[in-house]
Amino acid sequence: MQVTGNLRVKRGIYQMVFDYQDADGKRRQKSESTGLPEKGNKRRAQKMLEERMEELSKLHTASLEAKNVLFLSFMNSWLDDTMSYKVQPNTLSQYKMIFNGYIAKYKPFYGVKIQDVTPTLIQSYYNNELKAGLSSNTVHKHHANIHKCLAYAVRLGFIPSNPSDQTELPPKKKYTGAKAYTPEQTKELLQIFHKNPLETPVYIAATYGLRRSEVCGLRWADVDFDAGIIYVRHTAVVDNGKIIYADHTKTATSNRQLPLTQNMRVYLLETKKRQEMDKKLLGSNYVDTILAPQERSALSSIVPLHKIGINAEFAVLKVGAVHKKLVDFVFCDKTPHHGSKAVRCLKLCDWLVQVSDLLGQFRQRCGGA
Repeated sequence: MQVTGNLRVKRGIYQMVFDYQDADGKRRQKSESTGLPEKGNKRRAQKMLEERMEELSKLHTASLEAKNVLFLSFMNSWLDDTMSYKVQPNTLSQYKMIFNGYIAKYKPFYGVKIQDVTPTLIQSYYNNELKAGLSSNTVHKHHANIHKCLAYAVRLGFIPSNPSDQTELPPKKKYTGAKAYTPEQTKELLQIFHKNPLETPVYIAATYGLRRSEVCGLRWADVDFDAGIIYVRHTAVVDNGKIIYADHTKTATSNRQLPLTQNMRVYLLETKKRQEMDKKLLGSNYVDTILAPQERSALSSIVPLHKIGINAEFAVLKVGAVHKKLVDFVFCDKTPHHGSKAVRCLKLCDWLVQVSDLLGQFRQRCGGA
């Protein structure tokens, strides 16, 4: 949209006067002060006028274009064109799952232009999903995506304000934590997976309570046998069937150091020795991670343990008198005792009693009791 303008002087100060056509086709006029005194500032005032005219032209063009942009189309483009380079691939997949599986299926959104999205419409979506059985925490995630998308529309000048700011969200339910296995159940769990392809991730997760992505991202460079430390600083996740390695953890505080127990030291040294054969088989395709392939019968039969661990069908296991899903204990990003508190839980396990001496030092290092 073409915006025209000129300068005028009012009380000794240059003013910018603009003429333009609004979204309804009516001619409008507005003025803005440059703040520049008339004397000696004509060129500067003219430059300000030209820059402001160009800016207003873009804003009004965006406003007119918004009249024909549907909310669902805009959000879909926002995910593909903007969020695709701002978040991790697996996070983007979660955003798209929310959009395609829920938001895009809400019929009242069909045919609604972005400037016609109201707080009432968005609120009706939240209420509908809550009635359909979604938890309040999940609805908060949906709100986060809608809010980010509409905030982007505000920055582009498509809408003057974010209508999702005026919605009412249900209170979040505080996560109270999962129930950890007893020492006896943990022993039985490890016995079940003894010499199983999943033995390594199960053993590490049961010992340290790492997230699934953290277990699968462990590398030999993260294990300092001399200092007796395991560094949690890499992750591995699956997105659309592809394993994605990252040199960072989910959050900054998740980047941490854990004590290398004597049992774990012995186990990892034996594992490292076994994997020397894998390096020869895989050559340049070998990834220097702790969870390396363990099938050795033929090169074609080698399946990365990371992929088995992440994509396995998590059958319900009977451990003692308690039925639990393996995913709830080992392969969930909310492992019962993950983080620094997880290490303190190790003292419950009599088969790792030697860790207790390390825990006191590690608690001081973590700044917690």
